[in-house]
Formats: sequence, C-alpha cells, structure tokens
Amino acid sequence: MTPLRQAATDYLALRRALGFKLRANEDALIEFTDFLDRRGVTTITAAAAVEWALSKPSTRPGFAADRLRRIRGFTLHHRLLDPATEVTPANLLPTHRHRRQPYLYSDDELARLMACALTLPPTDGLRGATYHCFLGLLSVTGMRLGEAIRLEVGDVDLDQGVLTIRQTKFGKSRLAPIADSTRLALAEYRAHRDRFAKRLAPPQFFISGRRTALDPGHIHRTFYQLLDQAEVHALAGAPRPRLHDLCLLYTSPTCCWWIARSSRRTVTSSWRSWMANWSAAGCGNRPARRGWKPRSPTTPPPTPTSSRTKGCRWRSGAS
Repeated sequence: MTPLRQAATDYLALRRALGFKLRANEDALIEFTDFLDRRGVTTITAAAAVEWALSKPSTRPGFAADRLRRIRGFTLHHRLLDPATEVTPANLLPTHRHRRQPYLYSDDELARLMACALTLPPTDGLRGATYHCFLGLLSVTGMRLGEAIRLEVGDVDLDQGVLTIRQTKFGKSRLAPIADSTRLALAEYRAHRDRFAKRLAPPQFFISGRRTALDPGHIHRTFYQLLDQAEVHALAGAPRPRLHDLCLLYTSPTCCWWIARSSRRTVTSSWRSWMANWSAAGCGNRPARRGWKPRSPTTPPPTPTSSRTKGCRWRSGAS
C-alpha cells in the first residue's frame, strides 16, 4: 500500500470512529490516490486534484465539483501530515447543487400504493405483506430507508409501542413511539413473518420472500413499479416521487403549522428562508386535486397519537 493510500485509509478510519459513514467519499479517495500513484505524484497539489476531478466526463451539472468536494476533507487532514499539500478552494469549480423539490403524497396516494403492494406476487408469499407494512411504517414514523431495513425483531417492542432505531446519522440511536394502529399492524406482520419464515429468518424485522434481509436496490425498483401501478405521478416538470419522500407524510404537517405561525414569531432570516423553501416546494400551495387542506395556525402540530399519525392504517388482515 502506497503512503497516500495508507493516509486515506487512516483518514477514513478516523472519521468513521467519529460517526461518519463516508461511503461515497471512500470510493472517491481510492480513485484519487490511484490516480496520483499512476502518475508518480507523492505530494497532493491543487492542479492534480482538479485534473482528477475533470478526468471523468459527465453530463450532470456540478459533477466535477462534487468529486472535488469529496476529497477536500482528506486534503485538509493530510496537510497536517505533509505541509506541502495544497487544498483546493471550496468554490474552485462551478457547482449547481440545489435541494431537490420533495413530493408530498396525499393520503389517497399512499392508500393506493399500499393496496398495490398487497398484490405483489407471489400471492401466497410474504413479499406483498412486507412492502405493505414497510411503506406504512416509513410514512407514519419518518424513518429513513436504511433505518427501516436495519430494524431487527428485538428493536420492535410491541408491548410498549416503541421502536429502537440504531446506528442512525453520526452513529446515534433513538427511540420512536408508535400509535396503537401502527403497533397492531406490526404485530400482524410479525405473526405472518414468523409463520412464513419459521426458524430460517434473519434477525431483521422486514424480510423478503426468500427469507433474507431486504436489498435497497430491489426496494427502489419495486417502489417505482408500485408508483406506476398506483398511478402516482408528479405534476408536469416536477421530479419523480421518491421513496424517501414518504417520511414527509410524518413531518410536513408540523412544518406547515410552523410556516402558518411564522408571521407571529421572531425567527432568524435563515429559518424563514428554510420555511419559504418548504412553501415553494408545495407545502403551502399544493394543487387542489391532491385534496390537501392547510392546517389552521391555531391548531397544534401532530403528536405521535394524533389522527394524522394514525391516519395511515393497514387493511385488516393485510399481513
């Protein structure tokens, strides 16, 4: 292993010990150090970093700037070990980074998605029940996709109605209370899962029809299939709905309530800007066809036992 590759490995180990995952950064650093080694470069220079960033053509705006950004933290760290290391300025290459506009699902669209999930083949297997319960849990808890995939049987306390979500961002864990309707739905799925898998199931709570843990790529492909089947489409010119947007069914009512009350509060300009982005994304101006009704400024935000949290119910006997 060359000194630069060893330095990159040590840097990743240090950052991960602090709770960072850095999956994309690892691929970029390996590619960057290989690029330098092939050219016999032993000292990182700004010119070499820019040459590497531009060496992989792409039609996506800001692609080279993203590549440069992924290695910049390493160059800052490595300069402490090698003072001759050059660190590229943060805005050296043009970038077009912007937050993608979220898609706000209506309750009817979610109901259609979950109904279509029950029809997934094979009809006598576990796949339909798994996706039916999986989508519902994302929508009522705001969990991230990876958090739901990693959820284990021991993390689901059906007696207390609490989920233990482990190893989230920055290596932290948290507890998530669930409503009674969610607890009953999870209990039905757990019973179906245990009957189907018997003693062959992995520790994960959600499993596939092959009695294995769910694969993220397969989840996304299945979700796009369900979008077409349920006829859930974005407005013309808007980005396609994403699986990640399901978590907004839990968070968007509270954000809209904050937006409605923002004129009565003293908030910072950055906070007002953030709320304005939510409004521009459709939180405050959803199309009439979606059936969304704005929350009254005097109505408190939803709680874990509110009707909004309980609104996404599973069909009886779904699991």
